Amino acid sequence: MSSEAEKVHQPGDSETEGYRPDRLPRMLHVLRQTQPEEAPFRFGGGAASGAVVSHGGFRAVGLRWEGSFAEAGQGAIRPLQARMIARIGEVIGAIEPDTLVCVSFTHEGGFVHYIAVQVGEDAPVPEGMHPVALEAANYLYLRKKETDDVDDVYTRAFTIMGERGLGHDRGIHVELHSSDWQADRPYAMDIYLPVVPL
Repeated sequence: MSSEAEKVHQPGDSETEGYRPDRLPRMLHVLRQTQPEEAPFRFGGGAASGAVVSHGGFRAVGLRWEGSFAEAGQGAIRPLQARMIARIGEVIGAIEPDTLVCVSFTHEGGFVHYIAVQVGEDAPVPEGMHPVALEAANYLYLRKKETDDVDDVYTRAFTIMGERGLGHDRGIHVELHSSDWQADRPYAMDIYLPVVPL
């Protein structure tokens, strides 16, 4: 397994040709700011649910899982969650260690999923962990409350995208959880979905 961080929106990458976050329609008055927020992602620190926000890039290290949506639905990721929470103390230079950053990259047949914590550019990668990085982007932000069904929240997200003429950028999902998260209990989370104008 390569130790290089998985990245998106690389300059000159033919897959991202035409990606212009600065070209989101100006009518989207819900844009929270004109420049990407450089502060780290923080659980519970989002804008109003349903807003489109700009956010700077980040690097994180954590545990990696790859499989199908069916496997994930059967709880295959849960052991990884518990292992990462138990190992947060091993991450040197963690930024916002109370916030777990879960990043998913979908592909045909399934997805790759990271459960990680944010770190600086030069932070070492503990044994058995992997780095992951995202560059600056515009995100549709939604807050999942403890009483919400996660599928309903994602359905609402894609409805909002359709209403605003936005597309989901390359199937990337960013979910923020508290570091005391337990998936078998009701939980809240922050969802950030990178978006581009259609």
